[in-house]
Amino acid sequence: MTGERKYTRIPPESTGDRILMLHTAEIRYENKDVSHSWSIGDRYYLTGGANPDNDFSIHVHGVQEETTTTGVLAVHYEALARHNGYTPEDNQSIRKESASGDIVATVNGAPEDLYIPGQNIMGWDNPEYGMNVDATGSASIRFDEGRPQLDGFGRLRVSSGTTLGDYVFAYDTLPNDFSTKLVGNATVGHDEDRHCLVLTCPSGGPGATFEDTTNIDTVAHTTNTYHHYFPGFSHTAIMTVALANISVTGCTRNWGYFDSKNGYIFRNDDASGKLKLVIRSNASGSVVETVIEAADFNGDKVDGTGESQMNLRLQDDNIYWVDVQWLGAGRVRFGTYHRGQRVVIHEHYHEGDTLNAGKPSAQTGSLPVCYAMTNTVNQTSDVKILAWCAAVHTEHEVDINTIGRPRLDTITKTFNPTSLENGQNYELIGSLSPVKTIKAGSGGSSNRSVYLPNYLEAFAYHADGSDAFIELEIYLDPIMGGGKASFPINSDEVNESPAYGPWLVPVDTLVQNAVEVYKPEDFTLADRPKFWGGGLHLSATYMKGERRIDLNSTYNNLQTGSFKNYAENGGTQDHPVGSWTVSPDGSTATSYVAGGSQLRHREGYPVAFYGVTGTASSVLNFDENGGTRFYIKVTGINTAELYEDDEFTVPVLTNGLTVTANGRMRADYGDQMYFVAVAKPLAPSIAKYNDSPSAGDITVHFNLGWSEIIQ
Repeated sequence: MTGERKYTRIPPESTGDRILMLHTAEIRYENKDVSHSWSIGDRYYLTGGANPDNDFSIHVHGVQEETTTTGVLAVHYEALARHNGYTPEDNQSIRKESASGDIVATVNGAPEDLYIPGQNIMGWDNPEYGMNVDATGSASIRFDEGRPQLDGFGRLRVSSGTTLGDYVFAYDTLPNDFSTKLVGNATVGHDEDRHCLVLTCPSGGPGATFEDTTNIDTVAHTTNTYHHYFPGFSHTAIMTVALANISVTGCTRNWGYFDSKNGYIFRNDDASGKLKLVIRSNASGSVVETVIEAADFNGDKVDGTGESQMNLRLQDDNIYWVDVQWLGAGRVRFGTYHRGQRVVIHEHYHEGDTLNAGKPSAQTGSLPVCYAMTNTVNQTSDVKILAWCAAVHTEHEVDINTIGRPRLDTITKTFNPTSLENGQNYELIGSLSPVKTIKAGSGGSSNRSVYLPNYLEAFAYHADGSDAFIELEIYLDPIMGGGKASFPINSDEVNESPAYGPWLVPVDTLVQNAVEVYKPEDFTLADRPKFWGGGLHLSATYMKGERRIDLNSTYNNLQTGSFKNYAENGGTQDHPVGSWTVSPDGSTATSYVAGGSQLRHREGYPVAFYGVTGTASSVLNFDENGGTRFYIKVTGINTAELYEDDEFTVPVLTNGLTVTANGRMRADYGDQMYFVAVAKPLAPSIAKYNDSPSAGDITVHFNLGWSEIIQ
């Protein structure tokens, strides 16, 4: 009878009540292709029976091989075959992949049917609500609001863990947390109504700006924090993103947990409006991307056919998440949320010859949050990424005081309290900076270490040994420079700039260092870079003689309570020029005043100018001078001279030329961060010097201790 394979009868009602039975069968086979290996879990196809209805598919869940060509397959029949009572026939062909696929064996004799009682745990008032069991025999357990979540290592995800970075674009683009690289016409901005970040490649042709030579618009908005990965703990990045104008070609939009060399990316790059997933790695020495197309997602395809029934639309404000085991070799999961439920779109397993081959999925698990877009064709309307917020979490409960290795450095400076350099109110004691690269392999790797100041100590005294009165201040990235060569010239660059410096040298030459120090005491006053003011004012301490300050309570998290180098080479700065002074003779450099209270770019990083009019435009404008960039030499907090080299040996000359419109400057800010200590002598110490110059010079010993988290 139709459907009899599903049930057994309860006697004596031989035609009455039925009990659910799960059918399986054992099929003997012969003539097996010795080059074929049975694949447990795959579907095969039976064809060529005397009865055409007996052509159907089977699902193999077990194999017993007696010889290389004979054995027994344990199988389930397809649902229609079970229902209609179809049976394999002797000598039927067993084919792989499809009913027209290669023959790998033939059926040998009649099958043996087996029946297993089907037990179903169900709700008392609805037998359709039953418990599911997966392929490993595990029961599917859910709470009222969905499945319990497991972290990347299979631990039950609860409310513990640590937030390594959180970013909400409610009021601005978070310029203190992100660096933005711009090329061509691309922009980054803020939508005041929707309270979100907006990255835009505008309509029209790309690259219609002075500096473009490749017809490309690019914007990348990247966190300066590379979120520290703790081995053995799941690492999760989560963010909200919507795309405007999704049916476009020639434009690639990426968002996720990545930088230009490594990471895990959500992508849209064609007119299909479909999501792609990308794993980017520089582990082979060059950037390689593994792209997973929507059709190849192995989780919920979010096209309306998956368990969640979600049909993901990229133009909507969606939540995206990625979690990584990393350890160089672990699983990566990409997902979203739908109606409060966590949805796994795809799981990437870093295994197999083509994926692993002794290389990690990415060079590091410590990565930034990034939003990036590149356009290469004319667009009929603006192409955008909109983002509301993001965060990175670790399942590790981090005690900030227990991580990193302790380091310190001491700087000493002696000065006349009545004659401070540059005519400032402050004397530069010294500067500490993260190195640009950590030496490992050819050329080294960008230094993405994180630094947590622990304490500072200062001891100030006069030449006669009496206590000095000073105000000790700390600045982040003030205006520095004006020496015989660009600041910084560091230990990585001495071969490029051998005449002076390096200004920045490792704090300890006996170990691999991630910090360099500038000690002005080691250089002649006329040669050395100087402090010109500006920057971010971090602290001010009044002291007589000696002072120690515990900084652990101030610098107590990895995002805002720490220091690190900048992403995207500091991002692109684009600012107006206030005024120009052309060369008065044939040897004096052209100079300018910035259009603001202080310079917004730094020595050592080449700058370009555009929009300057007048006869000097042929020298100053990037697009009129053959694409030449210049180096600035700082002469004040908002003034600088122009040179063709970073050692200031070839001045930019404009004598006899004129400027009628001042134009703008565009340059990368630079990746290094400067942590600068200065001293302001107070009235009692100034009076002491005036009374007795021989006894009045001040010596300051400055000591900073920090925890260094290398990554």
